[in-house]
Amino acid sequence: LPIFLAALTVNLENQSGAITIDSVTSTGGSVILKSSGNIADAGDTNVADITAMTGLDLASTSGSIGALDIEMSSGSRVRATASGNVQLRELTGTMLVQRVESTGGKAILTSDGGIVDGLGTNDVDVIGGAGIELRASSGAIGEIGGLEIDSGSSAPVVASAKNRVWLVETSGDLRADGITSSAGGVTLVSAGGIVDHSNTDLADVSAATDISDRKSTRLNS
Repeated sequence: LPIFLAALTVNLENQSGAITIDSVTSTGGSVILKSSGNIADAGDTNVADITAMTGLDLASTSGSIGALDIEMSSGSRVRATASGNVQLRELTGTMLVQRVESTGGKAILTSDGGIVDGLGTNDVDVIGGAGIELRASSGAIGEIGGLEIDSGSSAPVVASAKNRVWLVETSGDLRADGITSSAGGVTLVSAGGIVDHSNTDLADVSAATDISDRKSTRLNS
């Protein structure tokens, strides 16, 4: 795509191939991109590929999304679905997740702030058929009430944050493969068990203050 700048919503669809992004900006609305193939970054820089004021909706029916750098306004939610990997990085502030889903790949989310449930419900926020990776360099993951995830039947969960990590696995076991809070605690809730994915002597869960885990009693409520 060339550079797109709009005052209201940007809504683009490619029904026969990929979308390659240089810069897409909505100063007063949302950005909606749909593709039959990949949705990818043209330049792979640390400059925002997508900037949106009221929301972001990305859909790839037979490809992957990312890696994309995004810049969302405060209160603006992220929605993304793909058959392959979904890889997004929020450059400023907290990423508000409405729903991010990779049916056959990994969901990889990074934020310079935190990563939280954008709707505040018990609905699943992040789905990764081949695993989930979450990184929040200066904030929390889940923060209040937890981030609901579905990491697949045998896939790993990796998460690191400065503040609290609070994850709720909604289906089966939560397979920890390195869950860390450098300055806070870790809370893990699972519909099944909480297990060591790699089965090594390395720490599966580490925290600066506290670690708690429990069987979920509030799923499907």
